[in-house]
Amino acid sequence: MSVLDIVDADKTKWDYLKEYVPELDYHKVHSDFRSSNNFVGHIQRAVVIYWSIKEHERTGGIGLEPGCGQAISPFCIGTDYYAGGSHPVYGGGYYPHVRSMGEVLPFKNEVFDFIVSHHSLEHMRDIENTLREWLRVLKAGGRIAIVMPDKNYGPFGDPSHVSECTPQEFGNVLKRIENINIIELDSLKNRFSFNAVIEKSSDKGDIMENIMEKESIEEVKLREQMKTLWQDRAMWLRMMLISGDGEVNNIYQRLHKNQEDIGDALKPFLEKYLFCWDDIPGKDNGIFIQYLFRNYSINWILPMENVTVEKDETGNAIKISSENNVLVIRLNTDRTKAVFELNISGRNHEFKFNAKAENGKLNIYQDNVESRNVLVTMLKNSITMSKNLIISDKANDIHSSLETMGTLRDTARSIAGFLSGLNPEWTHNNLETVLDNQISSFKDEIVAHLNKNNHADTGAYNKTMEHASNFADVLLNGIVKVKQSS
Repeated sequence: MSVLDIVDADKTKWDYLKEYVPELDYHKVHSDFRSSNNFVGHIQRAVVIYWSIKEHERTGGIGLEPGCGQAISPFCIGTDYYAGGSHPVYGGGYYPHVRSMGEVLPFKNEVFDFIVSHHSLEHMRDIENTLREWLRVLKAGGRIAIVMPDKNYGPFGDPSHVSECTPQEFGNVLKRIENINIIELDSLKNRFSFNAVIEKSSDKGDIMENIMEKESIEEVKLREQMKTLWQDRAMWLRMMLISGDGEVNNIYQRLHKNQEDIGDALKPFLEKYLFCWDDIPGKDNGIFIQYLFRNYSINWILPMENVTVEKDETGNAIKISSENNVLVIRLNTDRTKAVFELNISGRNHEFKFNAKAENGKLNIYQDNVESRNVLVTMLKNSITMSKNLIISDKANDIHSSLETMGTLRDTARSIAGFLSGLNPEWTHNNLETVLDNQISSFKDEIVAHLNKNNHADTGAYNKTMEHASNFADVLLNGIVKVKQSS
């Protein structure tokens, strides 16, 4: 039976659905369909529910619903990137069984009997590779039922739609994927969406071959995570621009959470070798002193010939002193951390480093937790400046807008400079260029939106998303190169 048959279903079939989904209101769904209102919200959801029920009966197994959103189809495991909180566009509570991006799934090969997807694939950055990933976790003979918006009748005005397509374009994607059978590909009766059903043949081949040739699955997951986080950042900035004044603060707070998430994702890669503890005093004096001067603005430690560098009798503390100043960095009792205090504007701040015993020597690394916190602070500052830029432009305050743009670009330079000091592959100029491009396209987006120039507005937003994706790629490529060279 075709999936399309359900839109002409009689009351018996609706009662069949209600047996599994008691909250499905037959009268509301049926009347909404007949009046062509809320078709996506009811009928298309019912299509996917019906499919999950029929596939469970056919296979006797369990299904997967990637990007399940706020509802999970019967007999399915639901996954979604948003969990325990509100989606930036739709709001509401998101409580999937498993928190995961749809592009990369945390499951072993061939564990699900079927997969259903209701208006989720258009939110994935790469439709083809996402389908390959879904096929990886699908058993041979299993089917994927998909409902997607038809780009012929869009755009749909949802900033989280990053891969809208027509049925014809989707068919071209399917033709590039080997070892599948296309069972259905047709527009739904309201013409605003289309559905597809594909089956994984028994001769499954290597579904993930195209990306596994270049990167490990861990690197693929990190790349998708980076792209999702940075593009979400651009999307929420967009939401802050187009939302009413009463909603801006909530979106602003959610943007702050996004910066925390970016910091957490990068944290494992923000550790940097600084110097060898055993070579101070000695050949690493200059490296250590230059680091302190450059990163903490301790001016009195230069020129180096004016300071004394020595260890105490235990070897667990290094003292740097001049005529009027003293700085001491100490190891903790188990020699895993090095700490020093610095008075900044009348307040003492504690700075920590990681200490690692390697090849018979004790090496000191910049602490990745502290680096993460510094980065998050910078990112949050840039969000504040972006918010101020929106406010200034909405008020037509040209002076404030120009001043804020300058501060925003300064913050981008600081972020680029900070990151370039942590990874030799993250070059300052490259990072600054991509961040500056993001700022320029976001400014264009604000201007076009306020001038109600929809074409320019959409184009600028797409550019902002593209630059966000590029920045994610720059970061991931640097991580991979350093890993390969180590």
